[in-house]
Amino acid sequence: MAYNTTDFKSHSVNCIKKMNTLFCYKYRDGANYKNHNEIVFANPLNREIKEIELIIKEKLIDGQWFVADEWNIPNQFFLPIHLG
Repeated sequence: MAYNTTDFKSHSVNCIKKMNTLFCYKYRDGANYKNHNEIVFANPLNREIKEIELIIKEKLIDGQWFVADEWNIPNQFFLPIHLG
């Protein structure tokens, strides 16, 4: 099972007061190789970043892990290399 770690940031959209949420996450395999990804989510309710963090952290495994497939976001698995 693949687990990912998280980070949160807010970014303004143009000059409008609405804020999107940048969700940053990292896949780490058993050999400690890492892949990173970021997804920008709309924030139509203009929730504060602290509120968004609380909502997400409540759903994390041990407060920092999640399974990307269960959250419907892209996995960052490493593709196998075929030599020969």
